Amino acid sequence: RSHCKEFRVVVPNRAKSAATIIALGADEIVMGYCSELGPIDAQVVIVVGGIPRYISAQSFIDSKASLEKEFREAVKAKEDPRAVLQQIASLDIPFIDHCGKLMDFSKEVARKYLNTYMFRDVAPAKAQKDMVDGVLKGLSTVGIFKVHGRMINGTAAKNDLHLKVKLLGKDDEFWKDLWQYHVRADVLLSRTPGTAKLIE
Repeated sequence: RSHCKEFRVVVPNRAKSAATIIALGADEIVMGYCSELGPIDAQVVIVVGGIPRYISAQSFIDSKASLEKEFREAVKAKEDPRAVLQQIASLDIPFIDHCGKLMDFSKEVARKYLNTYMFRDVAPAKAQKDMVDGVLKGLSTVGIFKVHGRMINGTAAKNDLHLKVKLLGKDDEFWKDLWQYHVRADVLLSRTPGTAKLIE
């Protein structure tokens, strides 16, 4: 953004996680019929049975909150809360606190970009805040899109999240050029050892 007055993000295929956050800082997001954005919830690696797995940081936060709610309900109903207490005692509290900070960071960056760029012309300030809050709620909680890899297509990004999205049909000439370029870049990456991403 320090090199241009206008910034457009083109999503020929997938722009997930951090790439979605980059898209939120655009003036416009160009998407086709097979383009995807995704949730911005932070992912943490845990090892289960010797296999590394990526889990949403929000899931750990939600699990703690769910156990605390179970405990309160058990006490209120005068039931034995010891089973729930044992589960609560097994939680890694510093780790869950770290998960909270990871989630706060991703939302903080996304909020800044949405306020400064994507929704900068929205007025009054309350309307802008409501739109930003709606996007953050939609993209940062597993309660809405459920999983980190969930596909958010151009129609959902435009109509549900109210992002500035330009939708291109599969027969659009510009889209055909973009798709051809994307496929060529994908082939290049697959044939170049040690290369993971191409960003232009």
